[in-house]
Amino acid sequence: MCTNSSTIEKWEKKIIETKTEGTHIYIDKKLTSAFLETFELQGYPSYLFFDNNGEFHENVIDRISTMDLAKIESYIK
Repeated sequence: MCTNSSTIEKWEKKIIETKTEGTHIYIDKKLTSAFLETFELQGYPSYLFFDNNGEFHENVIDRISTMDLAKIESYIK
């Protein structure tokens, strides 16, 4: 995801440059504010976890470096 600190053009160029895989989403200031408010986030980077049914679960992933795979697996079985 890219926030409002970049233009769409810069964002697209950076994705190509870094060869970053995955789904990329560009959001504007209004959507950024709504997103942060809805999920009670302080800023980026932030990690959200949704199970196989699309349900949001808080505090499943705090940081990528400390991610607990067993904890994640317990939500997707």
